[in-house]
Amino acid sequence: MVVIVDGGAEDAHPHSKDKVGHRLALLARNQVYGEHGLVCTGPKLKSVKQKNGMLELSFETIGSGLVLKETLPSAFEVSSQEGSFFSAQAKLRHGKILLSADEVPGPKYVRYGWKKWFVPTLFNQAGLPASPFRTDDFPRETQGRYLFKDL
Repeated sequence: MVVIVDGGAEDAHPHSKDKVGHRLALLARNQVYGEHGLVCTGPKLKSVKQKNGMLELSFETIGSGLVLKETLPSAFEVSSQEGSFFSAQAKLRHGKILLSADEVPGPKYVRYGWKKWFVPTLFNQAGLPASPFRTDDFPRETQGRYLFKDL
């Protein structure tokens, strides 16, 4: 499976077919042809730590480093124990992502790209995007969060 969240706006069918082909080729080179040092996927969440009123996220499959694009609204959201999520300010520091939100003084959970549509902001140096993820186990919401156009 390849991640193509950066392939097109508000459409399940990516406009950039070359991105899909390139990313599938990277996976084939890695998994079928044995090029095991090849970076073929985007950043994957490794761990989350609460630190100084923020969340510190570590990632694997980052190749030579992470790239965080400054785009508003943020693709990151944080929540405290009760489960109300708010847009988070994200900063890249020493290879880790630091998240905070004024509305959540002690964040516990994070979601990335957990919206109807979002602008991807987290990539590795190879240009491969992170897949949407979440660290909470709250009941899933669908109202207003997924893209279903009226038929």
